Amino acid sequence: MTTTQSDPTEVRETILEHLRPTAIVPHPKNPRTDLGDVSELAESIKGQGVLEPLIVTPANAKGKYTLIAGHRRHAAAKKAVLKTVPCIVRFDLAGDDRAQLEVMLTENLHRSDLNVVEEGNAYQSLLEFDDVDLKGLASRTGHKQKTIRDRIKLANAPQSVRDRLVARQVTIEDALALTEFAADQPVYDRLALFLGTPNFAFTLEEARKDRDWLKREAKIVKELTDKGIRVATDDELDEEADAATDAAETDPAVVTFDWIEAQNEEEIPDGAERVALTDRNVVSGYVWKYKQFFPGPEGDATNPSGEPIKPAAETPAQAQARDERERKAKLDEDLRIAATVRRRFLAKAAAESNSDFAVRCLRLHVMDHCTRSGYTKATAVELLGVPPMTKDDDENDHAEIERHVNKMTLPQLAVSAYLLGNLLQEEHLTAAFQWQRAPYPALDAWHNDLTSVFGYEYSDVEQGLLDALDAATADAQE
Repeated sequence: MTTTQSDPTEVRETILEHLRPTAIVPHPKNPRTDLGDVSELAESIKGQGVLEPLIVTPANAKGKYTLIAGHRRHAAAKKAVLKTVPCIVRFDLAGDDRAQLEVMLTENLHRSDLNVVEEGNAYQSLLEFDDVDLKGLASRTGHKQKTIRDRIKLANAPQSVRDRLVARQVTIEDALALTEFAADQPVYDRLALFLGTPNFAFTLEEARKDRDWLKREAKIVKELTDKGIRVATDDELDEEADAATDAAETDPAVVTFDWIEAQNEEEIPDGAERVALTDRNVVSGYVWKYKQFFPGPEGDATNPSGEPIKPAAETPAQAQARDERERKAKLDEDLRIAATVRRRFLAKAAAESNSDFAVRCLRLHVMDHCTRSGYTKATAVELLGVPPMTKDDDENDHAEIERHVNKMTLPQLAVSAYLLGNLLQEEHLTAAFQWQRAPYPALDAWHNDLTSVFGYEYSDVEQGLLDALDAATADAQE
């Protein structure tokens, strides 16, 4: 119900009143923390006044009002030294901190006046009220619960990240991705160094892969340990071998040994002590090593089965080959990560594309098919409907095709792109033996599309070949 001051007998909810700017107190929990420069707005207000009323509610102090919406206009009005400003007085908000904050948040969201950090702080403040939960807040603000949770995460990010968000130096999407590692400070700090750079997506995906591997590695270790298999690291095995070597210098009875990698479990000699080492670059997630003894000063050493053991120290060539395998495995893993990032980027570009971008891509696609050299070029040009070329000149042909393609509409480009996708099948139909091939799924599909999609009717010569093929197929099945 809306009333005016001239009707004091009714319960007041809102009134329009002109108030002195000095009687209006900015709300202490205004979500918008930075009002910016109001000089230009103040100059405009001097000439035209405040065109849109402020929203206020009675304050505890007599004759004072708390500002709910219009903090920039209020600051500009004071700068312009206005005597009064138009205000909508909301009596229904008096003394209700939660309702005041909700109105301030909603009003700012409608104007897009809040940055994501201010928005997150406002959501967090509202959720501190006992009678406010995430579901209710989402319903009242019109934002999804996930959006609210995400904004709160960003508001709790380190100051350096928040500053770059407000300055729009990083995207909301990247900043949110960074919060995935908020509980892992070393990884978080390393990723933050790449935020806003072309390498952020790659480093992020690499960190995700590392995180996934650590989870998988823990599962592998448990499964092996439960089977009674020892799991160790290269460093641990090197320390054991080095300790035996050191002990052998003072005690001839000590037999030295080394740990040898086995390509599979079958390569491990009978009776040899074995251990498993986790390795993310193999399908199983782990590799085997077994203990091989070296001969001591008194002759050949033997393994636990009593058989003599000959030393098999790694040669320089073997070490180089191992290093090369490890380098290649790391490069392959990096390229897989880069491919994942690149394909997600391209998928996003496709999902967010507009008609102009679609036309551009289709033109590139069509031009690529029509300007390739080879025996299918003439077929492509015919499918595209390019007028017959008058000169035998590749450069002139390219220009003619490009002029033709640039005049095509989006629907024409889309259909042409589909036709060019079946270029090879269409070229096949110029040879009689291709009509006699069975089965040939790609060509069969093209025959189906010719008739059912495009409504093409075969000539007698074409239909005769198809009938002959059907008859041959039927005879072969009998």
